Amino acid sequence: MKRKNLKFFLIVSILAILSGCCSKKETVSEKKSSTSDEKKSMTQSFEKKPVVVNKEFNGISDSVDYKILNASIVGNELKMKVAYTGGTGTHDFDLVFNGMYMKSLPLKITLYLVHKKENEAGKMEIESDLVFDLSPIQRNSQEIIINLFSFNEKINYTY
Repeated sequence: MKRKNLKFFLIVSILAILSGCCSKKETVSEKKSSTSDEKKSMTQSFEKKPVVVNKEFNGISDSVDYKILNASIVGNELKMKVAYTGGTGTHDFDLVFNGMYMKSLPLKITLYLVHKKENEAGKMEIESDLVFDLSPIQRNSQEIIINLFSFNEKINYTY
């Protein structure tokens, strides 16, 4: 009799534990789906553009309306993922170099990502993939350290 009660108790306990785990997983997935429904986002890609060399460029304000999520160099291309809000207007990005090389070895420069938008009132979070040709900034040095304005990491460009 004690064995039957013990077996019954063990089976009920195991079932209770298993059903508790399953219900937690369902709750988590429900939360994930409801969160993703509330937060609307979109990913967009732009065509490759060359770096704009503008010796008259004075920089941009300290306040930018985008965030550079990551940046890397592949060959002569600088690839970036940026995030910004919008969804109702048009957006374009330029990467601008003011022509000033810092006197150091290797050379150092600052590049400025300029975000141009028109007729924008949207609040959707947008992530965009940007690609820029770095050939216009090359010098005889074969290496340049790039500082992207509003991005904390330095990028080593060897060509």
